[in-house]
Amino acid sequence: MVQEHVNDVLETPPALLPETSEQRQTLNGLAVLLARGRGLVLTEATKCLDEKTGLETHQYAVTDVQIEEPFRAVQQLRTLARALAIIHGRDGVTDHEIQIVRRVVLSSMLHDRAKIVPLFPLYGGRLTSKDIQAELGKGPSAAHQWFKDLQALRLIAKDDVSGEYRPNAEIEKAIMSRSDEMDHLGDWKTMTIHQTPHRVAV
Repeated sequence: MVQEHVNDVLETPPALLPETSEQRQTLNGLAVLLARGRGLVLTEATKCLDEKTGLETHQYAVTDVQIEEPFRAVQQLRTLARALAIIHGRDGVTDHEIQIVRRVVLSSMLHDRAKIVPLFPLYGGRLTSKDIQAELGKGPSAAHQWFKDLQALRLIAKDDVSGEYRPNAEIEKAIMSRSDEMDHLGDWKTMTIHQTPHRVAV
């Protein structure tokens, strides 16, 4: 059955409606989020004296940041969204496919970043070190280092007045979009009822 479906697609490629301006903007933002979320942060250990305890502590200063340009990610995410639309038997990309793409982007980040970024929508777009400690069960030094890494990657910015951290303005929408429950069963029902050469029957 799979081979027959692949042959059908290769013989008569499905024609999808072009993405809307808003969808293209969303995919572009997700591509930037992906590129920065997978970026490399190089650090160097430094010694400093804790003024409160008088003990020597270690901190990690950022020495270099390597971030790939998002052009390749844009094409990959757009291809993924369109492929999902074809599999779901749709005439074009919908919010459902965009939401799946967003989940793929978040799961492609390094583990700690993938845990922190989804917290921003839950906290109204503002996070503190205490929020991270409460949510992830880590100490203040770990939370501080994670925030430093996210700042270096230009994923977040710090409010100098409140001390809170917020998403960087150019990817704020990509970070602040919440992932709702997804009805995959509904997709399969649609594909069963409205079968075409490019829809998989179940």
